[in-house]
Amino acid sequence: MFDFLKRLFGKKSESSEQKIDHQTEVTVEPKKQVQQPIKEPVVQKKEIGSPSPAAVKPAVSRPVVPPAQSTARRQVIAPRSHPGHVAPSAGARVQKTSVYIGLDFGTTYTKAAYEIAPSNVHIKYSVQFGQGDTKEDYYLPSVLYFDPKTQKLKIFDHTEECEEIRYFKYNMISDALQKNQVLNDPSVMTQSVKEELCSVFFLSYVISLIRNVVNQKFSNMKDADNTSWYINMGVPLEAHRNDTRAMLYRHVLEVAYLFEQQYHGQTEIDIHELDAFYVNNSNITNSNMNILPEIYAEVLLYQQYLNTPAGFYTVVDIGGGTEDIATFLKMTDRFGEQVDCLAQNVIGYGFDSLSEKIVKSVNAGSTQKAKAFLKQKVDFNNDEFLRAAIPLEVDFEKLRDARRQCRTLFGTCVQEARRKRNEVLEQTVDARLPMHVFVMGGARSVEFYRVSIEYMKKAQGNAGIPFFKDSDVFDYIGRNTRLEIRNDQRLVISQMLAQPFEMIPEINNMPWNLKETDVTSKGPTWIALQERQNELYPD
Repeated sequence: MFDFLKRLFGKKSESSEQKIDHQTEVTVEPKKQVQQPIKEPVVQKKEIGSPSPAAVKPAVSRPVVPPAQSTARRQVIAPRSHPGHVAPSAGARVQKTSVYIGLDFGTTYTKAAYEIAPSNVHIKYSVQFGQGDTKEDYYLPSVLYFDPKTQKLKIFDHTEECEEIRYFKYNMISDALQKNQVLNDPSVMTQSVKEELCSVFFLSYVISLIRNVVNQKFSNMKDADNTSWYINMGVPLEAHRNDTRAMLYRHVLEVAYLFEQQYHGQTEIDIHELDAFYVNNSNITNSNMNILPEIYAEVLLYQQYLNTPAGFYTVVDIGGGTEDIATFLKMTDRFGEQVDCLAQNVIGYGFDSLSEKIVKSVNAGSTQKAKAFLKQKVDFNNDEFLRAAIPLEVDFEKLRDARRQCRTLFGTCVQEARRKRNEVLEQTVDARLPMHVFVMGGARSVEFYRVSIEYMKKAQGNAGIPFFKDSDVFDYIGRNTRLEIRNDQRLVISQMLAQPFEMIPEINNMPWNLKETDVTSKGPTWIALQERQNELYPD
């Protein structure tokens, strides 16, 4: 048994340690090897507004079969978009600068990061939206304002006559959060869904802020002809339950990018003018714009960090609209590393949506009291205590139902993972090795969620999985010298998305960009990725 564990969880072989990861600095001189030239896959680049070209199958090297004891398939990298940072000009190769933006478009706050290539300094810079020097300056409220008289959407409300518009990001695909009544009044007639219009306008402004920050820090970015911009945006896992929802987020991003190019950070616009722009560009495509589930980006932190030991991990992301969870297994063998997502799920019980669901009547006052109550250090598992302590605005039965939903989310995910790889889990339990649990997101410290997770850990212990370990994401962020900001777990999604899309590794059994067929496609070898990294970030 322990021989098996030694092979599974033991120290990686020397050859695997020398493999170079995009997220980790090179500290070991790799041995010289005679390699056959590797042809980079040719991907036909699409122009904005042009019809989608036929898919071109990339040329791949012969796959390496992992050892028999590893039943999961070998980790591969799937190319998703053309690198595009080198273009021919006048018969000569002209080096172009690429800006890779990671965009965490949140229900309540938006965060962003970027990296520049080619560059000798391989760093992910987080965008500071505010003018101060606190972590709050990295969070941009996902808020707009609507003037019902002029029917204009605005970034700022200078007259105090506008209605505040929130939750438009999540309301595009769900009714879990209350929609703005003034914006959706029958007198405001548009051809398009108003939440989609809000998202386009807000994202265009965010893109303009990012562009200004990059241009100020790197003056050569102002050379538009020799600069290419790429955006990877995180979206709710719920959007990937069908392609229509996922495509909607990508389309909104594509139109927002075009809007910013034409309007350059405009801070107000007539909603009907915006509606016409959105309708007229309904067929737009831009291969530089891509999306990934937000929890996928968080799992990347452990997938791409080579010093993460093999084992079982559960990541819980608690945002404003949803609570997402994924349980995955990281394994190491002489061929390298692989990550298999064993279970994933999502419920519309993020902090804001939860606060609205448990109140007797949805309004600003009642939801604020519900939020304050959920944060209190009380025993949410004690029904007798809750009946006495619950505010008048909160419905006791609705609170119990929400508690059941959050408990079930954790328990079913872990049990599904157990069913899929029970033989490995039994060996893990016998060796008293822990299953790491990382709680992330803006509401990670809310007492209601903490108590629900702790309750389910004890229940899983009674069911045969006794060794859960609360792990701190700062242990991973703090040792990652690639990140400019290393003390804020809420910036992880944007930071992990700020990289070339074609270099984001595939995590087995997690939804990729849009189509399930993309997940099984094969791409360049690790050697090809090393060459690509050296090209983008030369010594």
